[in-house]
Amino acid sequence: MYKKETKHLIFTEVDNEGRKTKVVTVENKEHHLLGFIYFKPQWRKFIFDTNDEIVYDNNCLRDIISVLDELQQMWIETLKKK
Repeated sequence: MYKKETKHLIFTEVDNEGRKTKVVTVENKEHHLLGFIYFKPQWRKFIFDTNDEIVYDNNCLRDIISVLDELQQMWIETLKKK
């Protein structure tokens, strides 16, 4: 189960409803849902799907990018093991 906290954000894996890859919620420390990170097969990458009308500063965006990169690398390592 994937879980990570940064200074301002909480990343938590949720039930992936039969998907082969992780689905991760992104919340702020006040537990407001900001969006989801999930794998987009057409792009072969994890993406961040945000809720409307939410603003992010550079630190929050860096944290999100860091988790995207981490999940992408985990996916690549899984493929190498097959």
